[in-house]
Amino acid sequence: MTIGNEVIEPMASTELSDFVIETQAGRVYGRALHLADSIVLLLSSTEGFRIGPIALAFPGASGMEGPLSTPLFGVDAEQMIVRVIAEQVSRWTGRPCLAIVSVDRLGRDILPSLMQSLKDHLLSSDPR
Repeated sequence: MTIGNEVIEPMASTELSDFVIETQAGRVYGRALHLADSIVLLLSSTEGFRIGPIALAFPGASGMEGPLSTPLFGVDAEQMIVRVIAEQVSRWTGRPCLAIVSVDRLGRDILPSLMQSLKDHLLSSDPR
């Protein structure tokens, strides 16, 4: 793409990764966008991503025990799980994480297997 006299190259494919996680409640489709300073994570129970509960987490600053996070959208039970996901990704990668999660039957029962698969994928696909 050209803007004025400047040629703009598309993002490298290593910055965007799609994956599927099998859980007890069914498939979870994921997409991770590795930005220069953060990660945008989309998780959905359908192949087409949708808006859902959102959380933003930042790695812990000096003197803090863990990441700092805030919910942006969602209901109580789901929102807490989405915050856990964003915080863990931020802790694993050392970068801020914006998590948008639209997973049917999102609950504590699928969280351990979801988090382990997510960790395995994100740490192996991080282009940094």
